[in-house]
Amino acid sequence: MVEPQLFVRLCRYIKQHSDEKVVLVIDEINRADIASVFGELLFALEYRGQKVRLAYSGEPCEVPNNIYIIATANDIDRRTFDICVALRRRFAVVRIDSDEKDLDELLKEVPKDVRDLAVNIFNEVNNLFKKLTNKKDIGHLLFKDVKDIEGLKDTWNYKIKPMIEGYFSVPGIMSDEKQKRSEEIDKKLNPKSDHHVRT
Repeated sequence: MVEPQLFVRLCRYIKQHSDEKVVLVIDEINRADIASVFGELLFALEYRGQKVRLAYSGEPCEVPNNIYIIATANDIDRRTFDICVALRRRFAVVRIDSDEKDLDELLKEVPKDVRDLAVNIFNEVNNLFKKLTNKKDIGHLLFKDVKDIEGLKDTWNYKIKPMIEGYFSVPGIMSDEKQKRSEEIDKKLNPKSDHHVRT
């Protein structure tokens, strides 16, 4: 026996409560197997307000017009393009680029020198993605745990740096540019003190 899953149950609930507006939020949809998540309902999404017969259960299902689906996807993930192709008839795609003003606001309680350095790193990394992929791909929330310079170093060393190393790991122009930018940021975070002996 095929049991109706969440989305089918939700559609049936909304059908009985036509005066309500319901929003279903799917976070990071690009990390899911879309065929497994939606399955035959991809077809139903294209024909909202019309009954379609589900292949496995044989039962009718209708996606009501008063259900709104919002899905987020980070296009740094190479799989996102495939998802957009699969869902382009069902979803309108709205691109939201990262913004240094959001980062500055997020870090408003952080010492200014650390905040300025965080914004600099944010822009440097996004410029790297822009140059190599024509996209800005890191958002301000990667810096949410930064409270001081040590927190910024941790964010760089354990979150951002591994991410860009993984993304541009193939040897070549991209890898060389990534290495250059990484070394520049390392130096900014760990400046060497020059000791001059005066006589």
